Amino acid sequence: HGEGIMMFFFLAGVLFLNKNKTILSSIMMALSVGSKLITLMLIPMFIKKLGIKKSISYFFLIVIFFSILWIELL
Repeated sequence: HGEGIMMFFFLAGVLFLNKNKTILSSIMMALSVGSKLITLMLIPMFIKKLGIKKSISYFFLIVIFFSILWIELL
């Protein structure tokens, strides 16, 4: 099911974020959003952990990787 795949990528993204690997974390979060859009509601929780400046760059990386993931549909 899609929920299991989404949760795997989401938890992998949280794990990489805790290890300060933001690029790998943003890739995993983009894959999580790509499998199910419900992850978009959970991503703003990271603002408190990262701070405003880092969270903006983190969200930008997620958007870039998500765009790369879905560029073939354009």
